[in-house]
Amino acid sequence: MRKTEQNNIGEILPELERVVNLITNTEVDYEILHEYDASQIYVELSRGEARENLTEDKELFEKYFEISTAINNLAGLINSGKNLDDIRQQLDYFSTEINTITNEDGLKKYVQQWQFSVEALYYYRTGDFEKAISLTYQAIEIIDKLIKEYKIYSFIFRLVLQYSNLSNVYFKINDFDTALTYREEILNYLFRGSCTLPARSFKNDDLWNEMAFIREYNAIYFFKTTVDRLNTLKKKDMTNYARLFKRTIDPLGDIEVMTLERYYISTWIRIESEFIKQNYDTFLHLVEDLFEGGINSFFKFLVVYILESIEIISGDIDLNPQGLLKAKLKYQTINEDLFHEKQL
Repeated sequence: MRKTEQNNIGEILPELERVVNLITNTEVDYEILHEYDASQIYVELSRGEARENLTEDKELFEKYFEISTAINNLAGLINSGKNLDDIRQQLDYFSTEINTITNEDGLKKYVQQWQFSVEALYYYRTGDFEKAISLTYQAIEIIDKLIKEYKIYSFIFRLVLQYSNLSNVYFKINDFDTALTYREEILNYLFRGSCTLPARSFKNDDLWNEMAFIREYNAIYFFKTTVDRLNTLKKKDMTNYARLFKRTIDPLGDIEVMTLERYYISTWIRIESEFIKQNYDTFLHLVEDLFEGGINSFFKFLVVYILESIEIISGDIDLNPQGLLKAKLKYQTINEDLFHEKQL
């Protein structure tokens, strides 16, 4: 790698092309990093905690658990955008059913939080963002109580999800600063156990230390989705992208590296930071180091981000477009099973 203090794009063109070729020809490792499905483990754990702690009437629990499942299943239908009037009627019906629950406060709260979160999604999809925000806050308050008062400890991840949903509303209305304030808090909690959001459950250090495997799964997932959201600004508003990256993502560069996932994330953050600072020689050197030993398919989303940065660096110079396209196609066609949207 040539050492120079000048970021003359024409001079580094050969290095850009060589690094693109390196990325294209790098061996992709398809080894599965985890033998267990964290999402499935979470689902089974949360159901078990609910059955054990919400009510002694097991028959009643099963009845309202089925209603909760039916409510949750509406989320997929809402996202499809079809039959919204029918979905509205079903939500009203379920709301009436929930109000028939008496003397079972924990069970009622359990069903309500599903109702409120799915209704929030309904209003999000129909453009009533104020109602979506209000209902998400109500879901957050209930979930926090279920964790603290009814020992549904695994719902800490539903709490994280609801704050993420809240951020998605602000992304939708182009309030990136507010959206990323929530994402910043979520990422700090998942990666470090530090959080200033008002939910009391986030202050429970013992709870953070439990369920580490599920926590790390969520950390990687929300990191990926946060950068995806932020990345929409990269080509159309680089100044704002750089500002928000420095505020939200760059501070995660010093997370404790104790897993392969954390190594790749912290390394990519250093790479992207050099890109933003326009230290292109250092950027290319770090990219080259990253790809020397091959890369696991799990992290292909980071490769796509790197290729987009290279494309921006190249600007209007004559970087081989076929080489860049070939690299993009290689990594965009890798399966991304980990990141299928799941309602936790």
